[in-house]
Amino acid sequence: QKMEPDSAGIDRPFICDNCPKKYLRKNNLEDHVLMEHPDTDQAADIVAHKARNGRSKGSLIIECEICSKRFRYQSDLKNHFESHFRQPAKRGRVSSSVNGYPSTPSRHS
Repeated sequence: QKMEPDSAGIDRPFICDNCPKKYLRKNNLEDHVLMEHPDTDQAADIVAHKARNGRSKGSLIIECEICSKRFRYQSDLKNHFESHFRQPAKRGRVSSSVNGYPSTPSRHS
């Protein structure tokens, strides 16, 4: 990852404390920190700052109850959640699942 300004010469002043990522906009850094580094001091500071200003952005980050993957949008979580119940098609075999979903969720990364 580059640490200098990008090829267009635009500096990215909002820097993640936990990895080399830099952002042009503060809200993009906040989303990154809350999604990728939720248990850090930087994330706690973001949530506290939003709460002081009457906004609770941290509560907008939602987590899959099966695998703990985090999402910004409910629709993304819904699509992801359904993926736990899909089985890959197997040639020459009939699935024993109901409506294409097995009886127990699968874990994946």
